[in-house]
Amino acid sequence: MPFHPDIAVRLPLLEGIPSLEAALSEPSMRAQMEAFDAYPEAPPPPPARSRMVLIPGPHGPVPVRIYTPEEHEDNSGHAFVWMHGGAFQFGDLDTNEADWTARQLAHRANATVISVDYRLAVEGVTYPVPLDDVVAAMRWVQANKDDLKVTSLSVGGASAGANLAAAAALRLRDEEHWIPEHLILVYPMMHFDLPQPSESLRRALMELPSAMKLTPDMARSVKESYLGTADDVAVPGYAMPAGAELNGLGPTLVLNAEYDELRASGEAFSALLAASGVDVEQVKIPGMLHGFLNLPTASADDVLITAIEVITKAAAEHQVGILVTRIDTRQIHRTRPSCRPLWADTSAWRSKYLATRNFKRTVLPVVLQSAKGQNDQLCRGGGESVRCPLEFLPCGSRETSIIRALPSGA
Repeated sequence: MPFHPDIAVRLPLLEGIPSLEAALSEPSMRAQMEAFDAYPEAPPPPPARSRMVLIPGPHGPVPVRIYTPEEHEDNSGHAFVWMHGGAFQFGDLDTNEADWTARQLAHRANATVISVDYRLAVEGVTYPVPLDDVVAAMRWVQANKDDLKVTSLSVGGASAGANLAAAAALRLRDEEHWIPEHLILVYPMMHFDLPQPSESLRRALMELPSAMKLTPDMARSVKESYLGTADDVAVPGYAMPAGAELNGLGPTLVLNAEYDELRASGEAFSALLAASGVDVEQVKIPGMLHGFLNLPTASADDVLITAIEVITKAAAEHQVGILVTRIDTRQIHRTRPSCRPLWADTSAWRSKYLATRNFKRTVLPVVLQSAKGQNDQLCRGGGESVRCPLEFLPCGSRETSIIRALPSGA
């Protein structure tokens, strides 16, 4: 669909900016970008109490800002740990993506929101320091549930913050054998080398202004700043969760912007989660750009409603979904209970893919990672990444779905 009206009306402000690098480095162009990002007519966020706390971390104290709803005497018991984005190099607790989002979530979900001011990958700080800060924050919340008056803990983030949220959940799974109840990943960055975009994403990116496009040089800069090297070295799974073993994570909501190179990462990561047996709901936000939580538009408001549903719903609700995914457009459709999938036996692969039966099926491509040199009887190829068929059943009307992996042979 076209750009969201609140974005379309501001696109002329980007005229004359040849690239995002130029917009960030040239003062006059930076002023254009600031004007584009400014929404002076946006209403203020709802009131919420906030306080700063320094929590202990392996690299020194970690500042967090704790938000509680102002209009509710009794907290719901939900806690949500949130990480802003910024390519691991930018952002703080006062950006809209951090403060505005946290206040909205605290108010609407009647939840305690903990926004983490993790160390940025600048001035010699590299992986795993930002991740260590996030893990320390989650451990602190878990250890202080009684004092915070919370009983459930979910975690989420935007862009690089989504990366840190997922990686922290993986660390806690492996090191302490517990996981957050839910993950909410907004326009996530889960790969250093982005997967190939779908045809619909390629068409969308052709409409994206040059000032909003992520270039290869910028992608390399992110890798260099976060890992501390631009060399072709193995990327740890905790640094880029798309390379990690994902089984055992809690139900996950992935929110992708329609006009965003990182949509390819969010879509591919959703497929990997589903193939690893994780309940995952993926939503493509139409008409929106990367970073839309910094733009308090109506669509961003809708995203918050979707996130709040996940934070507050009972875990049992995640058991009715089944894994049905449409990869061509990366849209995932809510399914009726009568639409029951069957796992295909693809034991030669580190990931599985889904086949449905007894209903009309459509075959569309999906990229899965294979064990090097091994072939599946339906997907021939010995490389590390090949294209394989994934069948899906188009039942239901929404462009979202709870995805639930069923056991092999179910």
